[in-house]
Amino acid sequence: MFQVAQYTDVSSEESLDGRAGFNYASASPNFSGTDRHTGESYMLHSVDAMSAEVESFTYRQVDGRFYFSRGRTLGATHSGRSGNHLTRMAVTGDVEDLGAYTPAQILGAANWTETRAPERVLEPWRTPVLLPEWLGSAQVLSWVCSDADRRAFFPRLLSALQSRLTQQDSSRIALVHSDPQVVLRWLAAAGLLLNDVAVRSLSVCGMLTDAAHVDADVLCCTPAALTSIPPGSMVCDLKELSGGLDSDAFGVQRSMALLEQDMPTAPQTIALARRWDPAVGELPAFWGAELVSGVLQPGGEIQDADMVLALVENLAGNGFAQDLEKYREEFAAAFRKCRKDLPGDAVSVARAAHRTADSGNADLSAILLEALLQVSLEHPRVFPQCARELTGHEPMRWPGEPVRWTERLSDVAERLADADLPAVFAVLEPLRDSLDQDFWAQQAHRYAQHLTANPEEVHATQDLWNGLHIREDLRSLLLPQLEAAVLGAGQPVEPNGVLQDLMRQAWNELARISGGDSTTSAKEFTQWQQTANFAAADPKERLRVLRKGEQGCTFEVWPAALTGTTPLEEPKLWLEWVTAHGSSRKLESFVLSVVQPKISQAANGDLKHWEALLEAMQRSASSPDNDRTQELRRVQNEISEKLQKRPGLLRKASERFRRSNGNPREVGSAAENDVGDLKDRDGLSTGAPHARGGSAGPGHRHDDPSGGRDAQRGH
Repeated sequence: MFQVAQYTDVSSEESLDGRAGFNYASASPNFSGTDRHTGESYMLHSVDAMSAEVESFTYRQVDGRFYFSRGRTLGATHSGRSGNHLTRMAVTGDVEDLGAYTPAQILGAANWTETRAPERVLEPWRTPVLLPEWLGSAQVLSWVCSDADRRAFFPRLLSALQSRLTQQDSSRIALVHSDPQVVLRWLAAAGLLLNDVAVRSLSVCGMLTDAAHVDADVLCCTPAALTSIPPGSMVCDLKELSGGLDSDAFGVQRSMALLEQDMPTAPQTIALARRWDPAVGELPAFWGAELVSGVLQPGGEIQDADMVLALVENLAGNGFAQDLEKYREEFAAAFRKCRKDLPGDAVSVARAAHRTADSGNADLSAILLEALLQVSLEHPRVFPQCARELTGHEPMRWPGEPVRWTERLSDVAERLADADLPAVFAVLEPLRDSLDQDFWAQQAHRYAQHLTANPEEVHATQDLWNGLHIREDLRSLLLPQLEAAVLGAGQPVEPNGVLQDLMRQAWNELARISGGDSTTSAKEFTQWQQTANFAAADPKERLRVLRKGEQGCTFEVWPAALTGTTPLEEPKLWLEWVTAHGSSRKLESFVLSVVQPKISQAANGDLKHWEALLEAMQRSASSPDNDRTQELRRVQNEISEKLQKRPGLLRKASERFRRSNGNPREVGSAAENDVGDLKDRDGLSTGAPHARGGSAGPGHRHDDPSGGRDAQRGH
C-alpha cells in the first residue's frame, strides 16, 4: 500500500511535530522520517515555478522508493502572506504496489483529493489505485491512435523518451501543454510502450510556469514556461504535435505496427518485449514477445535456431526464469520448428541448456539437452566444446532422472575420439552416483591407453572425478614395460620406450601428480622417475651423487642407472655402485664379460680399478665359496699377477691394497692416490631414486630377479 501525507502552512497545534509554518499536517502511520525528508527536498508544490491555475504533479524514485505528489496554490498563509500551498504525497517501497500502471497513471489516480483532509492520521492507499476512465491503459492508447495527427506524432515522442532512457541522449525532455490531463495521457501512453523499469527511473515535474531551476528528467510545462526551458532540452509541443525525435528504431516501429494490428493485446505484448529488451536486444525481445503472445504474423517465424537459443539463454541468465517457465511450451515449440545449423548451433544449445537448468526451468532445459546429445551422436567432434558450456563455473543441474542422461552420455562416449573422453567425464560428475561402473571403467582404461602415447595430456586427469582411476590404469600400463625392459636385463640398457620418455622428462607431470596419489603404483612410478633422472645425468654427476649418498636407487635397477657406461670406461662409477648397493649375478657376469678380454692390453690404472671392483663384488657375495665368487677371485688374481709383474708405484699400491681392511672405498682411494691419474670428484647433482624391491645395502650380494613380477595393482 501507499503511505500518504499532507504538507502545508500550519500552526504549532496543527503540525505533526509541533513546529509552526510550512510543515506536515497529517500522515499515515508508516510515513517515515526518511519519507518526510525526501518529501520536503523534492516533492513540494512551488508557488513560484508552478501554475496557480491547475494542480501540479511530481514523481521521483529515491533509494528504491517511489514518491508521488500533487499540489496546488492556496493563497495566504496563517500570517497573512501570500504563497501558501497544499502538497499531498504518496510513497511506496514495493514496486508491486504500482501494478501495471505507469507513474503518470498514478499521478492522475482518483485517490488524490483536491482539499486538505482534516484528520491528523491518514489512511494509506490500498492497491491497486483507482484510475479515472480517461487514464486507463486501453483508453489512453485508443485516444492516441484514434486521431491521425496524434498517431503520426506518437513515434516521435516514443523515440525521444527511448533515447533518454537508453542514455543515447542526455537532454531533458520538455512537454508543453496547458492541460495536465493531456500531458498525463501522453506520458501514460508512452510509458505503456517502453521498458517499465526504465520509465520508473525518469523523474517528472509539472505543471511548470518557470522551468529554469527545476531538476527533473521530464519537464511538463505550460506555454508560459517556454522561455524558461533549459537550453538543450528536447521540446515536444503536445498542442501543435511537433518536436520530439525522428527515429527508425525497430522497437518504436514495431510497437506502432502492433497497435495497428491488434489494439487490445498490443500493450501486453509490447510491455513484455520492453521488459526483455535490456537483456536480449530489441529484435529478439519483440520476436519472443510476439511468439509467446501468439500474434506472430505469417512469415514472422524465425527460420534458424540462433535467435530462439540466444533469447532463451539471455532470459535465463538475466533473471527471467519465471517468464521462461510461463512460456516454456511456446519456446520449445519454436525451437523444434527451427532449422538448426547443427553442429554449428551445438554450443549455443549447450549454453542455453545450462542457463535454463540453472534458472530452474527443467522442462525447457531437458528439451535442449536432448537436442544437444542427439547432435553429439551425429557429430561427436562438437561435444568437447559443448561440454565446457555444460560444466562452466558450476556443475550442470541435470533435470529429471539421472539414468536418462547417463545412458545417452554412454552412447556419446562410444562415439568420441579417445582424446575427447575427458569432456564426457567432466560432464558426468553430477551424475556419478548413477553410472554403470563397468562401462565407465572401460572408458577410463581406454583414455589411459590414449595417454601412453600422449603424456602431455595427463594434466587433464587432475580435475576429473575419475582421474585417480585413469592414472592407476595408466601406471599399470607403463610399469610392466619398465620392469620388462630393465629388471630382466643382464647389461646396461639402451634407453628407449618408457624409460627413454622418463629420461626426457616426458612423464614429469604424471610423476608430479603421482606424488599425491598415495597408492602403491604411484609410489613405484615416482621411484622410476627418480631412477630415470639419475640415469639421465652424465657419469661424473652420477658418481658424485653416489658418493654423497643422495640417491635412492636399489640394486635391481642397475641396467637403467648405469646406462651408457661400462666398467671399462667408468670403473669408478661401477665401483661406487657396487659399494652402495651390492652386486648380483647378472651384474657380475656382465663385468667379467667385458673386463676379462681386456686384461692383457689394459693400462695399469685400469687394471687397478678393475681389481678394486672385483674385490667389492666378492665382498657382496653371500657365500664366499660359490662358483661366481671363485670366478671373481680368479680374475682378480689374474689382474694382481699382472700388476705384480709391473715395477714401481703400482706394485707398492698392490701391497697396500692387500694390507687394507678390504674396504672397497679404501681400495678405491688407494688406487687414486697411487696411480695419480684419476680426476677430481666434482660433478653435477641429481636425485637417484629407489627402485622397487628395496636396498640390500652395501656389501651384499643379490640374487637376480627371476620370473615376472605381479603387475596387478589395485585402483
